[in-house]
Amino acid sequence: MLIAQLKSFFMVARIGSVTQAAKRLGLSQPTITAQIRALEEAYGVELFHRGGRRLALSDAGLALLPKVEALVQQETEIDFFLRHSGDLRTGSLRIGATAPYYVLDIIGRFSARYPAIDVTVETGNSQEVLDALQEYRVDVASSSQKVDDPAWSGCYWARIRSYWWCIAAMHWPRTHGCR
Repeated sequence: MLIAQLKSFFMVARIGSVTQAAKRLGLSQPTITAQIRALEEAYGVELFHRGGRRLALSDAGLALLPKVEALVQQETEIDFFLRHSGDLRTGSLRIGATAPYYVLDIIGRFSARYPAIDVTVETGNSQEVLDALQEYRVDVASSSQKVDDPAWSGCYWARIRSYWWCIAAMHWPRTHGCR
């Protein structure tokens, strides 16, 4: 609730009108007024000097405004980050591999397609790679050993002297279509 109250305060302070702030925020004018009053009452501070239809920021309101502006900016950045986190624009991919030689071509193609994704490879034997996957130290694993465990999703990648498997946790968001 505090965030909503602060956003109402911020918008009224920036625009200078409760009615216009309400339109901008998609709320009713009484809601905006109630949020600002609740904020003032909760902290025992007057944020606006009220004179008829005019609102002027009090000293406390003037001091609070840049802090709330920073908070609103941070909220916008968080919203942007969350909206784009699932679309492979940024982030990291940690790969566990028993033989990294066999995944280098795939990593190269992935990196060319998604250059902002930081790809790292952790190597080990089949058990070490699966342990790393189970302990969330890697996101996906490649192994020549097929894993028959309902907790894991496996996709057959290629036949290179033996079968090569890509293994990920069933709950991992990009495993749909694998089994």
